[in-house]
Amino acid sequence: MGGRAATAGVLAFLWVASGGPAEAGRLVGYASGYPAGSILISQSARKLYLIVDPQTAIAYPVAVAERGKEWSGAARVQAKYVEPAWSPPDSVRRDHPELPDVIPGGSPYNPMGARAITLDRDEIAIHGTTS
Repeated sequence: MGGRAATAGVLAFLWVASGGPAEAGRLVGYASGYPAGSILISQSARKLYLIVDPQTAIAYPVAVAERGKEWSGAARVQAKYVEPAWSPPDSVRRDHPELPDVIPGGSPYNPMGARAITLDRDEIAIHGTTS
């Protein structure tokens, strides 16, 4: 996935459902014109689709941005992180000014969870959760 197109259909922050990829994802029929390795996110279906081939994807249940904080369009994977530290972006800080400047990776209070994929848009990431 690193460096391949990551297409996001309406997302701001996104939390991948708990459980490992084998538990959370399932192979589904999904016709698309996107190359293998692309990521599509459906806000309405609350699903992330990892494209396997032109007719197949792995579907993951996800939580998505709240109304008014979503976006749509194409993006690229910027970086991948294990146990990422988290600094609340401006959009979150406005709603929660009490948050600390940084929550260290591995902290049970870190909303990024154990893994994160950042995209080449400000304040946009696909990430795990501590739930």
